Amino acid sequence: AIGHLVVELPDGVAISVDMSAGAGQAVVDTDVGISRSYDGLGVDETYTDDGYGSAEVRVHIRAAVGLGQVEVRR
Repeated sequence: AIGHLVVELPDGVAISVDMSAGAGQAVVDTDVGISRSYDGLGVDETYTDDGYGSAEVRVHIRAAVGLGQVEVRR
């Protein structure tokens, strides 16, 4: 798929994210208030909040685009 995939999460949700882009960028807002960004060809990254395993509210996300951007926001 081509485009810009955005996942918006409410406060208080711990996340584990598998992000991929054939060509483009993957961005995730971390649990410490900074963004991590990965870009280029064959982007395939995983990010997990530090407290994910013990969090009461948590979600695992798999997000992918062929060409474009994957963005996980809080």
